[in-house]
Amino acid sequence: MKKLFLLFAALLALLVPLAAAQTAPACVMSFEFGASGCHWGRGSIDAFGNWSHNANLITGTTTPGDPAVGNLAGFSDFNFWDAIGFGEYPLDYGETYDVRPGFTLPYLGGEFRVWDQGGSPYDAMFGGSLNLSTITMAANGRGFSLSGTLSDMWFDDSIASSVLSDIASAPSADFSMFVAANKDVVKGLNRFKGKIKTTVTGGFICAVQAQATPEPASIFLLAAALGLCLLFYARRA
Repeated sequence: MKKLFLLFAALLALLVPLAAAQTAPACVMSFEFGASGCHWGRGSIDAFGNWSHNANLITGTTTPGDPAVGNLAGFSDFNFWDAIGFGEYPLDYGETYDVRPGFTLPYLGGEFRVWDQGGSPYDAMFGGSLNLSTITMAANGRGFSLSGTLSDMWFDDSIASSVLSDIASAPSADFSMFVAANKDVVKGLNRFKGKIKTTVTGGFICAVQAQATPEPASIFLLAAALGLCLLFYARRA
């Protein structure tokens, strides 16, 4: 009986990882962006809640030396109140606000794009529809963070970037951005006072795909082996 139990446990240990691999997500390719000298990542919030900001410099990728590094990444300016709705007034410190359904970024076709430093976002090499999902205010008010997803991504193959190519081929990608401010953003938005300067301190795009699904034949063979072992020991008992 002890041998039967040990055999059963060993086969079960082989089956569980295979089943779990069908649904476990993995970040397969990503790149980071943020301010890096010059005026990259700089922006401002006005009295009406409009956030205008410059492009960000791509500062790293999962593949060392990928030519995506050094290019620019960015997306449309937008209005905070358009994004979350006046129903959330007044804003509070450390709170996360859902972006209202149906909100779309007003410029660049609502896309997050990557382009050459000497070029234009209208002549981009990579893009995807950016769907913002949440805006989180910093606990001290001196900044905020954005999160969302990219979908319908494309890559024009103008540079040999395996990172951008792999991200574009994924069904979706996670987006996050972290922004610091020189003044209290919460107070400024609540009191409709502008002239708040912002700087993107970091962010990333991470393509998410399901891990490799095990072949049905492999699972069937393991299950069959387990059944035969149980039958063998049942006849010996």
